[in-house]
Amino acid sequence: MNFRYSKQNKKLDRWLVYLLVFTLFSLASFLISTLKYQFDFSNKSHTLSNESLVHLNKINTPIDIIVTFGNDSGYPKIIQQFLTDLGLLLDQLKRFAPGQKIRVFRINFDSIQTRQAEVLDRYNINERNLLIIASSSKGKEVLVRYREPEGISPYDNNRVFRSTDSLAREAIWESNFYSNWVESANGVLEPTEFRGEARLVQSIIKLREEKAGRKVYFSIGHGEASPDDSSTNTGFSSFKQVIEDKGFDVQSLDLSSLENIPFDAEILVICGPKGIFLEKEVNMIRQFLNYRGGKVFVLLDPVENTFASDSPAFGLRNLLKEWGLRCHDMLIHDENRENYDIFSNSYFIRTFPKSFEHKLTQNIISNGFVIQAGKCRPIEKTNHNDHFECKELLYTSSTSYAISNWTNRATPIQRNPLLDLNGPVPIFAISELSLLGSQSTNINSSAKLATIGSSEIFNNAKLSSSTGNQALASNIIYWLNDEEEMLDIKPRTINSYSISLSKNDFTKLTYSLSIIPISVLLMGLFMSWLRKEVP
Repeated sequence: MNFRYSKQNKKLDRWLVYLLVFTLFSLASFLISTLKYQFDFSNKSHTLSNESLVHLNKINTPIDIIVTFGNDSGYPKIIQQFLTDLGLLLDQLKRFAPGQKIRVFRINFDSIQTRQAEVLDRYNINERNLLIIASSSKGKEVLVRYREPEGISPYDNNRVFRSTDSLAREAIWESNFYSNWVESANGVLEPTEFRGEARLVQSIIKLREEKAGRKVYFSIGHGEASPDDSSTNTGFSSFKQVIEDKGFDVQSLDLSSLENIPFDAEILVICGPKGIFLEKEVNMIRQFLNYRGGKVFVLLDPVENTFASDSPAFGLRNLLKEWGLRCHDMLIHDENRENYDIFSNSYFIRTFPKSFEHKLTQNIISNGFVIQAGKCRPIEKTNHNDHFECKELLYTSSTSYAISNWTNRATPIQRNPLLDLNGPVPIFAISELSLLGSQSTNINSSAKLATIGSSEIFNNAKLSSSTGNQALASNIIYWLNDEEEMLDIKPRTINSYSISLSKNDFTKLTYSLSIIPISVLLMGLFMSWLRKEVP
């Protein structure tokens, strides 16, 4: 065998080794990226949203966050993931809370220090595996409680056996620190989104001295949508989540069984009623608005039942009219198919007033967001009430029109120029006391009323798929709660990318990635064999 080119072969061998090492590192990086562990080696200025930073700046008294999870690496995987995510979040909260208003105590019960013992005594904590947020003046709230199994045998028929992983997942699920749980390949639900920032900030708001005990009530008893319903198309649990993230407790309220709306109510939500409100109930809402400075958010859908058409706006028309708003029992129709999405059954709202900009819709307009709606009805302001400042903030397109008596109209619908309302048609309007009204009436100046002509805008399906709907929901709650400074915050842009592969595609990709390193390895073995053959 001729080895005249052995020098060149050595050089080729060296480059093959380099290529092999590089390929192996690339393959290792790919495999590591598929693991569900998180490491943060960056020196980021912050990861908190601007909204959270504003809330942190409002803290007046110190907030203590106590973590009694130990350093044991034997925790289930889901607990280890939670502790990693939580640790990064707590570091950011401590860094950006002004004047050390956020104090974090990581306590290991096996080695308690003096100051840690004082914290445990102050809040009467004697249990491991807790995450607690507390304030000396407002008490404490347990956000996470994980109870480890107590040696129950799987063969003991007298007691229900729960695995360590099962108990850990239940604790994390109930804590609401993660969302969008999806089933993994082995049939186990895994979280895909960490929402710890919203969860902690929500608890901080509740503990702020001037904001404790705030409640938002959803009316029931008239066929309204439920805030506890998690179904996709009819549920409003996502809207409830938006409200709770602003620091409110959300509860349901049957007006017919009460004499007054509870005095801890900040906001009353009337969400898609199907039945008529009694005069007694309307008077309760009027008292809540006019004399207690309450806030009311009314979501009305087009009337489909003929019995409800005898009492316009489900019995709320007179109350809305007193506040300078008019709600027609009409259905909005649009002949432009480009304004519909047949896959999500959505109608696109992207028309805003040109003569003025309101803070409530400013960030929606500036970001070019689109509002997804379902069936809509007109909500407009009247021109005969100087005591209230009313604004129309959302319109349908210029090709749309509102149909009167639509349940009795023949299809295909023909526009009636005498009875129908030409577009753009307003579907969202707000009302608050004007300067003249505050000086000449006895109405509480804190009262506010918002009315929208499609409850579907805030159902689970629309909120989960539309950034515009999410922004509108948050902005309405902030406006009703007199937190208009929050409306100046630009939403944080989140860039996400995803690759969807079937099992066969993933197998092909794995084999494709392995061809190069295997080929290089074989070539290296061949070159090594050639070397051994040198006499």
